[in-house]
Amino acid sequence: MIEIKESDATLGFASPVFFERTDKIRERVVDCSREELIDLVFSQLGMLEEMQGFFERVNTKLEHHLGYHEPL
Repeated sequence: MIEIKESDATLGFASPVFFERTDKIRERVVDCSREELIDLVFSQLGMLEEMQGFFERVNTKLEHHLGYHEPL
């Protein structure tokens, strides 16, 4: 289980975020609606999964280049 600690942070996004669902631009996380936060989380999860796949491919390519997968 992942534990998310309570936060009192009120900082904004690095740059404004446009939410298609509500057709609004938000500058701070705390101003987002529940639906916007759900969209944001799944958007970021998708990006993280894409980056993880990218780095796994790079790692596999590096291992092949270094000969880690060569038959002995």
